[in-house]
Amino acid sequence: MKKNYILTLLIVLTSTYYTHCQIIVPSGDFETWQNVGTSDEEPTNWNSNKTGSGSASIVPQSCFREASNPHSGNYCLKLENSSFFGTIVVAQTTTGQIQHPTFDPADHYISTVTANTDFNAPFIGRPDSLVGWFRFTQGGLDIGRVSAFLHDNYNYEEPDQGGSASHLIASAVYDVPNGSTAIWTRFSIPFIYVAGSMGNTTPTHILLIATASNTPSASSSTILWVDDLEVIYCTPTTSTLNVTECNSYTSPSGKVWTSSNTYLDTIPNSTNCDSIITINLTVNNSTTNTISVTSCDSYTSPSGNYTWTNSNTYLDTIPNTSNCDSIITVNLTINSVSSLTTTTSGVTISANNSSAIYQWLDCDNNNIIIIGESGQSFVATSNGNYAVELTENGCVDTSACVAITTVGILENSFGNNLLVYPNPTNGNFSVDLGKVYKNCNILINDISGKQVASRTMTESQTLNLSIQEPAGIYIVSIQAGDKKAIIRLIKE
Repeated sequence: MKKNYILTLLIVLTSTYYTHCQIIVPSGDFETWQNVGTSDEEPTNWNSNKTGSGSASIVPQSCFREASNPHSGNYCLKLENSSFFGTIVVAQTTTGQIQHPTFDPADHYISTVTANTDFNAPFIGRPDSLVGWFRFTQGGLDIGRVSAFLHDNYNYEEPDQGGSASHLIASAVYDVPNGSTAIWTRFSIPFIYVAGSMGNTTPTHILLIATASNTPSASSSTILWVDDLEVIYCTPTTSTLNVTECNSYTSPSGKVWTSSNTYLDTIPNSTNCDSIITINLTVNNSTTNTISVTSCDSYTSPSGNYTWTNSNTYLDTIPNTSNCDSIITVNLTINSVSSLTTTTSGVTISANNSSAIYQWLDCDNNNIIIIGESGQSFVATSNGNYAVELTENGCVDTSACVAITTVGILENSFGNNLLVYPNPTNGNFSVDLGKVYKNCNILINDISGKQVASRTMTESQTLNLSIQEPAGIYIVSIQAGDKKAIIRLIKE
């Protein structure tokens, strides 16, 4: 048997109506059930076909206590259509009584029975909306429905069987969206109060109905889950958002929109009433672009985040004009100078790269261009450091500097370690023989053959010499044992 509101609780809830803003509908959380474990198990204060009139109780039970995946707490209401000898039984539950006077589904209705406390729900509030949560598995074209009707002390019927419509004070009817809804989804539907004096009347009862299909023609595979029903006493709030997003926008309630438009969204506000949000949405889209790039040695991507050194196809992302992603496909070709090495033979430096354009540089003078020296080989006319600038495949690069220290050596049996520096000289110069010799004789003649100086050195490797004569060309002869060198020296 059903249990109605305890009178004391009703009085308390009524007295606190204005401070608490809401009253929970009878067993709206579906946590308490009666006749648990039997064929007519039902939510407390609610009724199913098993306690209906006429042929209602003959058909299989369609109202179930669901412990798997409730919205909150331990249980929720599960309404599952069934079949009885080929006839579809629409799953329903109500705070009133299900009336089945015949086997024709068109004759079925639900009503409050004011004279029987098992089949009515006293209620004296004037709520603003009905709120709850649902999941839905759609069979055929079925649409689930949750509804509430506020009325006076009369056996209100839904649908009206004649005479009860004039006793309706307000109604709130919510039809779930077409299709299946796999996750718990909040709904909020306002109470519509009838016009005239009846709409200003304080109700005495509420008739709540939940059904898996809102038409008698239904599918046996339809299931509606309901949880956390309540009536709300407050006024919805409104606000407007101007939003600009890239590609898509997820609304405060979790809806996803991909086009620019004006949308309405609803979420609970601080008093669990509707916060109705007008969203002026601008959706800007990402763009794509392809560029083909040829670069020397390496390439820094448009975003600056990558440096690539190999030819390949790469992706990079930068903001576009609408501040969304501009995704760039980069077809990259990396060129380089194929060889930067050189070979030195005496005072001649040769580039090992045979397919480039050449320009020889003086490293000792800030890599200044040596006028007229643009061949693959370069013959140094004075000691110093030299490099070659190579242009190939649209790239320009420079070899390492090479030191030339043997300009002016006309004869040499001391080997490759013999060094004369500086040449040209301002008068003072040095000769490095490459190792220490016990005795060493030096003669210095001018260009006419006249001897201008001579010296003998012992146990020496480096000879520090000086020409005191005027500027000109001098011949320096060095004899150490069986080793001999003749050097052409310029004094500036």
